[in-house]
Amino acid sequence: MAIKRLPLFFFLSFVLLSATLCLGYERDPEREKLEQCRLQFQQQARSKGEQRECEQRCQKQYEEQHGQKEEEKGRREDPREDPRVKLEKCRRQCQQQAQSREKQRECEQRCQQKYEERQQGRGNRQEEERNNPYYFSSQSFQTVIRNQEGQVLALPKFTKKSDLLRHIERYRLGVCEANPHAFVIPHHLDSETILFVVQGRGTITLVKQNKRESFNIERGDVLKVDAGTTMYVINRDSNERVRTVSVAQSQNVPGDTKIYFGAGGENPETFYKTFSDEVLEAAFNTPSDRLQKLFGKQTQGAAVKATEEQIKALTQHAQSSKGGKSKGEGPFNLLQSRPVHSNKFGQFFEVTPNDCKDLQDLDSSVSFVKINQGGMMAPFFNSKSTKIVYVVEGNGCFEMACPHVASQSQGSQTRKGVTESTSYKKLYAHLSRGDALVIPAGHPVTFIADQNQNLQLVSFGINAQNNKRNFLAGQENVLNQLEKEAKELSFNTRAEEVEEIFKNQKDSYFVAGPKEFEEREEKGGRGQRLSSILDFAAF
Repeated sequence: MAIKRLPLFFFLSFVLLSATLCLGYERDPEREKLEQCRLQFQQQARSKGEQRECEQRCQKQYEEQHGQKEEEKGRREDPREDPRVKLEKCRRQCQQQAQSREKQRECEQRCQQKYEERQQGRGNRQEEERNNPYYFSSQSFQTVIRNQEGQVLALPKFTKKSDLLRHIERYRLGVCEANPHAFVIPHHLDSETILFVVQGRGTITLVKQNKRESFNIERGDVLKVDAGTTMYVINRDSNERVRTVSVAQSQNVPGDTKIYFGAGGENPETFYKTFSDEVLEAAFNTPSDRLQKLFGKQTQGAAVKATEEQIKALTQHAQSSKGGKSKGEGPFNLLQSRPVHSNKFGQFFEVTPNDCKDLQDLDSSVSFVKINQGGMMAPFFNSKSTKIVYVVEGNGCFEMACPHVASQSQGSQTRKGVTESTSYKKLYAHLSRGDALVIPAGHPVTFIADQNQNLQLVSFGINAQNNKRNFLAGQENVLNQLEKEAKELSFNTRAEEVEEIFKNQKDSYFVAGPKEFEEREEKGGRGQRLSSILDFAAF
C-alpha cells in the first residue's frame, strides 16, 4: 500500500507548493516541511488519535524551528529601517503564516509590542544624541557653496554647539565635493588647512608668489595648504566624485574661515569688484569698461565643467603623491603607509608631527581607522590631543565617558564640605556616513562597527605633539602596569581577580564587538549606564 500511496504524497506536495507560489507568499522551507510531515503521517497513521498526535508533533517542531528562524532574522535586520515599515512587514508575515485567527492576533500583538519598543528606543537614542555636545549629525553641516558641479559644506563654529568646545574654537571642519570633470575656480582661504582625500581622483594646484605646483590626489592622500595659498582643483575622473574632508585653523576671527575668489565674476563674486574703478584701472593699466566685462562674465558658480582637452592640459605636469609618510612638502598617502596596528577586527593608520614636517607647523596629526563589521576599537583615551572625527563610510556607534557633561547636569555635589567622587555621563550616538564628533583629551571612548558594515573614520588631532594613546582594555591596557598592591587597593578586590579579568582579552587596539549591538541599537541603549570603565564590553 505504501508504494501505491507514494505518488499521491508527491502530487499533494507539488500542489501545495505551487499554490503557495501562485498566491505570492514568500517561500517558507519550514512550512513546507510541516506540510510534508503532516502528509507523511496521514499515510502512515493507524488511527485518528495517532494521526492527531503525529500532527501535533509536526506543528510543535515547526513552531520551534520557525521561531528560531524569526529570531535569527530579527538579529540580521537593519536597525535603521523605519519601525513602521518593519511593523507592516511583521503583520503581513502574520497573515501569511498564522494557522488560525487566534494565532494571527497573537502574532500581530507581538508585532505591535516590538514596534512600540523600537519607537521608545529610537526616542531615547535621539534624545541622547541631542544632548551630546560632542556629536554632529550629517545634517549639521551648512552649505557654503553649491551648484550642479559640486558643493562645499562646513560645520558651524564649535562654540555654537557648546562652550565645552571653546578650546577648539579656531577650527572648522569642512567637506568639498566636485563632480566628474568639474573644475573648482581658483580661491584662497584665510586659514591653515589640512585635507584628507576621502574619495576619487583629482589634481590640485597650489599657487604662491612666483611658484606653482600641481599634484595628483587620490583616496588616502593628506595635504597641508598654507593660509593665503591660491588653489584650484579638477576632478580627473569621468564617473566618480572627488570628496575631501578638511580641518581649517582660522588666522583672523576664531572659527570664521572665509573663501576669497580672485578669479570669477558675478558668480562666484570676485573680490576685484569691491575696488573702485580708478584703483582697478591704475592696478591693471586697463580701461575700466574692459575690466567690468572681464569681471562680469563668470556666472556659472564656483565649480564649472571642463572639457577633456582642458583637463589634459591642467594635469599634464602634475606630480603624484608619495606613498607612505613624508617629511617633505606635497601630499602623501596615509593608506599606503604601514598601519600602526592591524588585526582581523580592524586597521589603524596615523601620521604625527614627528612623521611629517608640514604637520609640525600646526601641531596636528591625521589618523584613519577601519573597524571591520562586528568589531570595535578597544576603549582608550588620548593624553593631550583633542580629535575631530569624520565618518567616511559605514555605520556603527560610539560611547564616551564625560565628567564635564555630568557635572553640568548634576552640579557640584558636596557632603560635609567634602567634594564627592567624580561621576561620568555616558555619551552615545549612532554613527553613519557624513557624521562628525569631537573627542576631547583624557576622555575614555570606544567605537563599534555595525554587525553588517565596516566603519571607517578619519581623525584630525589638535595639540598632537607628544600625544600618547592609552588603551584601557586588551593586551596594551595601561592598567596592566599597576603593581599588585595598587590593583588591590584600587578595585578593593584580590589582585589575582583583577589580573584575570584584564588578561581575558587577548587582542589589542581592535577586538570583537558586543554581540548584542543591534539589539541595543533598537532599544536605544537603555540601561547601559557607564559608571565604571569595567562596563565596557572589551573586557
